[in-house]
Amino acid sequence: MAERPELDFERAAPEVSGDWRKPLRAGLLVTLLCGGGFVGWAVSAPLDSAVVAPGIVAVEGSKQIVQHFEGGIIQEIHVEDGQLVQEGDLLFVLDPTPSLATLGVLTTERAIRAAQETRLMAERDRKDELVFSEQLLASTSPTVVKAIEDEQASFKRRRDLREVQENVLINKKDTLEEEILGLEAERASSEEQVTQIDRELDGLKVLLKRGLTSLTRVTTLEREKSRLEATIARSRTDVAKARRAIGEADLELAQQRADWQSTVLNELIEVRRLLAETDERIKIAKDVLDRLHIYAPRTGIAQARGPSTIGAVIRSGDTLVEIAPVDQNLVINAQIPPQNVDVINIGQAAEIRFPNFKAGESPLLYGKMIALSNDRVKDPQDPKNDYFFARIEIDKNELEKLGEDRVRAGMAAQIILPTGERTAGEYLLQPLTDRLRVAFRDR
Repeated sequence: MAERPELDFERAAPEVSGDWRKPLRAGLLVTLLCGGGFVGWAVSAPLDSAVVAPGIVAVEGSKQIVQHFEGGIIQEIHVEDGQLVQEGDLLFVLDPTPSLATLGVLTTERAIRAAQETRLMAERDRKDELVFSEQLLASTSPTVVKAIEDEQASFKRRRDLREVQENVLINKKDTLEEEILGLEAERASSEEQVTQIDRELDGLKVLLKRGLTSLTRVTTLEREKSRLEATIARSRTDVAKARRAIGEADLELAQQRADWQSTVLNELIEVRRLLAETDERIKIAKDVLDRLHIYAPRTGIAQARGPSTIGAVIRSGDTLVEIAPVDQNLVINAQIPPQNVDVINIGQAAEIRFPNFKAGESPLLYGKMIALSNDRVKDPQDPKNDYFFARIEIDKNELEKLGEDRVRAGMAAQIILPTGERTAGEYLLQPLTDRLRVAFRDR
């Protein structure tokens, strides 16, 4: 067997230098060069700073929600989702049955009130006959016809009662006046008799002095004269009493008529108040009836239609359909973090990207901020999320970069609001300097 050659390991191994400081110096040199280069870059290299915020594409003129104030039952549907509607186009028709019933009841109630008003005005004017308007007489409603008959009967009954009450006083006055005539005639007769007795007594007294007549005859005539004078005085008293009674009857008659007039006027005022209320309710009922036909309030695209079947019940305030405007500028409603609001201003440029598009299909668009809220806004979906509302306007020419109709309301967007430049060193050291600025203040 051939013998293997022996290897001289000692002669083959390279000689290792015992000076370790050379590689250390080389490493330190490399580290210093890299560190110095980095520091130089951090101090001099400018980096763009910006505020990044999420946003949602919206139409500058907000969509309009079509609702109904009272609600009801769907009778007709004339619109579909995605349909272009013109302002004034008929969208829905609600069942008019309840509204027509309400209007019918109110119309009948008004006719009854009008019949009452006619009767009261005739009583106020002390008319002998009650005449209704042709409009009332033309009514075919059994309720209205019955109301007219009742008012006619009430007018006659109240008129007859009033006349009876007045006639009692009038007849009393007539009786008293006749009594006065009788008393005055009696007094006149008595006064005439007294005059005759006075003449007769004058003659008898002369004869009595001559002894040609008796004293008894003279005394008898004097007693008769006294009786007649008493009758005259009593007649005057009775006439005065009768005249006072006539005055009281006149006063009572006037008071009775005034009370009657006051009662009628108060009833008339109340009826007219009720008439005004009924007229207002009729106006409202007609307005409700007119609103049963629901029309498009603007030109736009119908979307999010609520009721889809005939007979569906809608409640007051339910959304029937939304009308999204067409041919209006697109804007982006963005949520700016509160910590960044101090570095942005209305009118500044904005960069816009759309995450919905595939990579490479979403070029950078440009716009400007046209609105910024004055205070924080709370997110209704997340009360812990506060933000400042900002609106970004997109120029139509910018949208042409994406192609026609690729951006739609409701799409997500990313907003970049450039705020200036700063070096990498400033960016890295700012948290430390902020903390040091607070830490070294006296408390």
